[in-house]
Amino acid sequence: MNKKLLITTFWLTLYGLIAVKFLQAQNPDTSSWEIVYEESFTDVAEGELPEDFFVLDGDFQVIEKEANKCLELKGKPVGEHGFLYGPRLSADSFEVSFSCLGAVKSRRHSVFAGSLGGMRGLTFRTNPVSKKFLLAYSEAIFGKVSLSNWSSSDWMQVVLHINRQGDNFQCEIFVSQKNDSQKAVPMGKVVIQNQIKSGRCALWGFAYAEKEMFWDDLKIRVPQ
Repeated sequence: MNKKLLITTFWLTLYGLIAVKFLQAQNPDTSSWEIVYEESFTDVAEGELPEDFFVLDGDFQVIEKEANKCLELKGKPVGEHGFLYGPRLSADSFEVSFSCLGAVKSRRHSVFAGSLGGMRGLTFRTNPVSKKFLLAYSEAIFGKVSLSNWSSSDWMQVVLHINRQGDNFQCEIFVSQKNDSQKAVPMGKVVIQNQIKSGRCALWGFAYAEKEMFWDDLKIRVPQ
């Protein structure tokens, strides 16, 4: 091996080690994070809602579907229907997750959306037609990631992992079929340059397919 090749190999190896360290710093171990909110609707009577829910608009109720309780939104009328839930978040880093089931009619798909840090905080929205996951702040879209594995006819698991990186925040999005949540692959990362406001989380449903929409397994985690 000549001297030039040895030098090149050394720098490539060093660069690889630095890159690994950088990725480890950007992606801390979250296995010890604690659950501060969890709702699977198991203890909620059918036709009712959890006590902490605040319905913004829409006909929501807990039902039993395929021997499992979940939250249902009626398919009609179509509108911007949503609810607030969980504690008021003020942590620099946190993780919000939920599972959902929509529908499709012709080219019209159910659309799921939500916000973190109050209704005017960081918002997100699925677009099953264009296969995109959109992130916005103050109604201005600043991030798009692929939603290539989305299915409007299967239960899907959505996870938004927010981690502070200096003066900014990094949002990593995971989407998978509910039964394969352990194999979830990150759809992408988006840097958030705005301060995430403190406030409750919100979820919305747009029943463009004019069929019922469903949610389950709402969960919020924060560092211990």
